Amino acid sequence: MVDTGRSTIGTARPSEVQRSTWLWIAAVVLHVASLLAVYVAVASTTRRTPTGALFGAPHLVFVVVSAAIALALVLGMRNGRHGARVTLTVLGVLNVVGTVVGLVFALAYPVPRGVTLTLGGPVGVAIDIAQTVCIVAAIVLFYRPRANAWFAAARR
Repeated sequence: MVDTGRSTIGTARPSEVQRSTWLWIAAVVLHVASLLAVYVAVASTTRRTPTGALFGAPHLVFVVVSAAIALALVLGMRNGRHGARVTLTVLGVLNVVGTVVGLVFALAYPVPRGVTLTLGGPVGVAIDIAQTVCIVAAIVLFYRPRANAWFAAARR
């Protein structure tokens, strides 16, 4: 199916909403990559495959379900759903705050030498920063004036 740039409300989707959609998709992919980086960091630190509630089947289910919910919200936002936009904003702000707090604590309280568990090591930190940049840019884009007007038209 080819995307014509039109939404379910019948008006052309502003470029800000299009770009925000792709940034949110990138943020979801980076989120999954970040969780995998933590998994690899734990495995390399402990020299064995992580198990238990945090890294076993429940963790995998959580990753898949949270990514699916986030993508459903992104598609809802892309189609003019105001509630999806608000929910993504709240979840995005919580994610950004969590990442910033995590980075501050990681810098203030470093782990013992040789342990790379903190935020999945340097790769995890880079992924988290990239994800945060994507989220902030996506939120800014879908609150720009043209996007706001488009979402207002969708609510009528």
